[in-house]
Amino acid sequence: VGLSILSKPVWTIFYGVSEFGPSVYAFYVFVAVATVLFTTSVTTVQLLKNYKVVFISLFSGFLTNVCLNIPLLFAFDHMGLPAYYGSTLSTILGYSVCSTICLYFLNKKYKVSYEDTLRKGIDIIISVLVMAIVLLLVEIVIPFNSTSRLLNILIVILYTFIGAVIYFALTIKNGVLYGIFGKNIISDIKKKILKRG
Repeated sequence: VGLSILSKPVWTIFYGVSEFGPSVYAFYVFVAVATVLFTTSVTTVQLLKNYKVVFISLFSGFLTNVCLNIPLLFAFDHMGLPAYYGSTLSTILGYSVCSTICLYFLNKKYKVSYEDTLRKGIDIIISVLVMAIVLLLVEIVIPFNSTSRLLNILIVILYTFIGAVIYFALTIKNGVLYGIFGKNIISDIKKKILKRG
């Protein structure tokens, strides 16, 4: 989400000024989330030697992508949005279908529970949304209208710092950070910093 918001300055830093590059990048970064879930779920099922499920999920994901690619291109264009968003969305949906089949199979056959993950996921989404709102408000004060790579680097550093502080403060407050890394995570980090100092 942070990279999506910072797509314009990040793109300018690496590739220079572009009319369509940041727009493509802003949406395409979400493919990474779908790819991670896809890779993890398929690899897990494959390691458990359930090759039939792997094949069904991969074929279903591929079929979803192929069937939705062109219709979504036209749908986005018809709505007045960039058509290439349709192609990106069909990729995300293809990965998501594949992952859903694998996760459903793991739940049914191996009784893998996702309740705790979903609870933490909701807290993470809330933290991300708050961070995004704050960054969008900051954009009103410090807009992304510079063509200078150096100035864009400074903008990205500033936004990253603000976003990270807000995100980690919220995840500490709602207990997600402790839930993922353990209750002693903050004290362990403090001890390591003090030892180095």
